[in-house]
Amino acid sequence: MNRKISIMSSVLLFSIAITLIDAFVHPNYFVKIPIKILFFLALPVMFFAKNKDAVDDFKKLFVLKKDGIVRALLLGIGVYAVIVGGYFLTRGIIDFSNVTSSLTQGMGITAKNFIYVSLYISLMNSFLEEFFFRGFGFITLKKYTTRKTAYIFSSTLFAVYHVGMLVGMFNL
Repeated sequence: MNRKISIMSSVLLFSIAITLIDAFVHPNYFVKIPIKILFFLALPVMFFAKNKDAVDDFKKLFVLKKDGIVRALLLGIGVYAVIVGGYFLTRGIIDFSNVTSSLTQGMGITAKNFIYVSLYISLMNSFLEEFFFRGFGFITLKKYTTRKTAYIFSSTLFAVYHVGMLVGMFNL
């Protein structure tokens, strides 16, 4: 099977699987952590074990550059500002109480473990998602297809994956 089809079908399959698990199984967050690690690390590791020549481009993700760190921090602050701003703009329109009950009842997140979950989400989970969708799903795919196709494919799957997490948190 050619690499483009292999990458696209496997990323699609893994994304749909984790989205369905989030949307319909609703596992406790501490059950979901190893599932995400398995899904988001296993596929790239299997691909690179089989395709050793594709590893070099992927290694570039882990090269830190001083100007890149500053730019990433500024972008992170900007994204955080947009999220907080979005909350304040929509708090009169969207009932966020479902989010709280979904987190406590559905995922087992409480005041006692919130700091650990938030640290995991901020540091590990965000790394896993970026590694899988942007690193593997985009950077590896763009080597075998057009840049535009890789952008559309990886960003669409990233969005669909997040919709699965939000099922049940909001009333339409």
